[in-house]
This record gives sequence, C-alpha cells and structure tokens, in this order.
Amino acid sequence: MLDASQFPTLSGFNSLLPGFNLSLQTEEPLNQRVPSLTSLPLPSSHPSPLPIEELLSAFSANVWFLDHSIGILIPTTIDIDIPCDTSAYVEQAKTLMAELFEGISWVEQSGMYKSAVAGMVSEKSYVIKSFMTRQALVEQLPTVLKFVSYLQQELRQETMALEMDGKMILLQIAPSYP
Repeated sequence: MLDASQFPTLSGFNSLLPGFNLSLQTEEPLNQRVPSLTSLPLPSSHPSPLPIEELLSAFSANVWFLDHSIGILIPTTIDIDIPCDTSAYVEQAKTLMAELFEGISWVEQSGMYKSAVAGMVSEKSYVIKSFMTRQALVEQLPTVLKFVSYLQQELRQETMALEMDGKMILLQIAPSYP
C-alpha cells in the first residue's frame, strides 16, 4: 500500500483539506511498456499468435498499457437541482484533462440521485475521462482534485463525483450547499 505521505504532491494536497487523506493502493509497476505483444501469454482458447499481434509486431509498434483512468462528472445544475448551462465548465474540464493526460473522451449521460436537501434529483451530466499510467495518476491527481473542489464551489453542489479505475468516488470538498 502506498501512503499519500510518501508523495510530496499528495501529502501537500492532503494538508489543504483537514480530515481528507488520499492514498493509493496498487501492486503494479509504475509503467508497463510492452515492446512486442507476441511476448504476452495468451489464453489457451486462442491460437498463437493472434493476427493483431502479428500486425503490430510487423510495424515495430510500441505498446503502452494505460491501466488507470479518471473521469470528472459535471452536472448540468447549480444549487443541487436548478438547471444551468454548465458547458463552460465542461470545456474547462476537457482542456485540463487533455493537458494533464494527453487525451480525453467525454459523454453526456442522464442519472438520478437522492439529495439530503432536495430529495430525488434527476439531471444530465457530462463525464470527461482520461486513461493514464499509474505514475501519471499519482502526479496529476492533486490537480484534478483541486479542479473538482473549484467545480463544487462554482456549481454550489453538495457532492461531486469522480470515476477512478471503474469506481465511483463521491467527494464533499467544499462546504455543502445550499
């Protein structure tokens, strides 16, 4: 287990938020670079080598496994349930994530959640998602969290959501609204 105190950037971020302790757990190498896919073990049900492996090997391709991901969920409301054009914040998130992780994808989705203040809230949101190595995640996570804190304050949200490595993370960084 890696403790946030081992990383100056993470422990520095943790000191900004009393009671908030960020830590990452992994047993993976920092960067898994595979120069040739033909060296990977294949399931016994597949013939060896797979045609895609032959194609990549023929072009001397380098392959990087970006085995971590983070997505910022941006609501289309302010003050919990008041519809609002949040497209400027979506654009800010797209730019930030693309700069931090060299690429993004995004999707508009609909969802519903139970608010402690407003009851059931149905809204559209945008998910801006990037894939990265573990090292990039460790280095850039404090910046992502600071941006999410900024969004929570700007959009006056009770809670903000991140999707990290396929898991939903709910954050209450700023004071709760309203």
